Amino acid sequence: MKTLIDPKAEQSDDTNEGFEDKASSPHLLVRIGQIFIPKHDLQIAYKYIFGRYRDKLTLTQFFLAYAFRLLRKTGYLEKVRDSYIKGWTLKNPTYFDQDILNLQSYRIYDTPQIEINPDRVKSINVLVPAFQVETISAGFFGVFQLALFIARSGRHVRLVMYENFDFSIDRFRDSLKKFSGLETLLDEVEVDYIGERKSPFQVSADDICVATVWYSAYVAEAVRKKLNAPHFLYLIQDYEPAFHSAGTHFTAAHQSYELPHKAIFSTEALQNYFVAQGLAQGEANVDYVFFNNACSCSPPKEEIFLQQKVGQTRRLAFYSRPTVDRNMFTLGASALVEAYRRRLFHQHGSNWEFYGMGIGNVEIYFDDESKLRQLPRMTLKQYQERMSDFDLCLTLMASPHPSIVPFDLAGSGALVVTNTYLNKTQGYFAAMSENIIACHPEREALINGLAEGISRVDNLQRRFSGSQMQYPKTWDETWQPHHHAWIERWTGPAQNARLPSPSSEAA
Repeated sequence: MKTLIDPKAEQSDDTNEGFEDKASSPHLLVRIGQIFIPKHDLQIAYKYIFGRYRDKLTLTQFFLAYAFRLLRKTGYLEKVRDSYIKGWTLKNPTYFDQDILNLQSYRIYDTPQIEINPDRVKSINVLVPAFQVETISAGFFGVFQLALFIARSGRHVRLVMYENFDFSIDRFRDSLKKFSGLETLLDEVEVDYIGERKSPFQVSADDICVATVWYSAYVAEAVRKKLNAPHFLYLIQDYEPAFHSAGTHFTAAHQSYELPHKAIFSTEALQNYFVAQGLAQGEANVDYVFFNNACSCSPPKEEIFLQQKVGQTRRLAFYSRPTVDRNMFTLGASALVEAYRRRLFHQHGSNWEFYGMGIGNVEIYFDDESKLRQLPRMTLKQYQERMSDFDLCLTLMASPHPSIVPFDLAGSGALVVTNTYLNKTQGYFAAMSENIIACHPEREALINGLAEGISRVDNLQRRFSGSQMQYPKTWDETWQPHHHAWIERWTGPAQNARLPSPSSEAA
């Protein structure tokens, strides 16, 4: 079995580290201690003290970990911590005023001042929340591609950066060069940064806003009221109240769907969820419509795919984002570790390597030596180039939105284990690609899904067939005539026909 081993574990600077001394014999006291104290407890205690996991401990480290373990078991450390926090809170009350409360509520009650300018051309204002150009996420691809689609349909589009953040149009332009299909975005739309609120947000009397995240819907609603317009447009890419615990943000996010709007949903699955929950306003394909975000797969050529995959080391990718609850990191990691412990990856004569993708830097240990290693954050181009390297993927999403990662990997020829969720059924995913194995979001079901993927990984012809998905692989495939009709219905006739730039994705 070939697995990824941390090179630092094999080439430590301290040659005397570990349970073993120079003669490779455990210290007598350490050996005695191991009889009474589970080794894993000491490893966890060591990690609490020093911030990293260590399989082998020196005698000094052993006693430090043991003492820390005893203190934790008595509850003394927690009492000291709680006492300090309570004392600090009593002496130093948390301060609130209207400005702080506005910031904590995404300024939905403190929207920009709006001014009607009769000299402005009618614009479709796409409201863009704060972002970092170095780490633009897939959700922003949907925002920017929708802006391009509306602009290329003959309408004047303005990207409105309405939040206060470090925005540089030059950095933004340079960053867009890394994203296929977005290189000419700033040549085709107007950009207006109003985050500092030095002057009013100027609109024409006929402007329409496109909300792109729940708190931007309140800005769109403020503009709608100012213009006495019947609605705004709402790009909905997930059920966003679920991004928050039950409270102010959850409630405000949910109430944003009650504002007068015309919705364009990311994926049919998400649209179906809103319909089932009674959150979709109006009639399908009239008042609301869905589109499928183009995936970022690397479609394989059959002959090359079949030749390259024969007999090679197999690679698994885990979409590991421990900081994003809806990606269910703990459930996925637990299923992976248990599948390894059951020796599922030792079957069928394949060697496996394990990689993590996504935000964060994690290591998942399968045993004392074997682990999953996190890949560094990648640009879109790097991500697309890596897709074809993987044979099996585990990616989870506790959301009515399917996420795009399953389609990225399945369209590149990998087998993908993902989860069902309410309206996201096995039938939904199977209709897209037989490379997607959808399981109930429960550990045993995911382990069975991994077992199925492992058993199918060498069936290259079937994997190639599954890569020919019924899902758009380019944004040209995404937009259909009924999308043009929907835009015209709710924004009015085109102002000036605008063709895609020769260097754009449509070329």
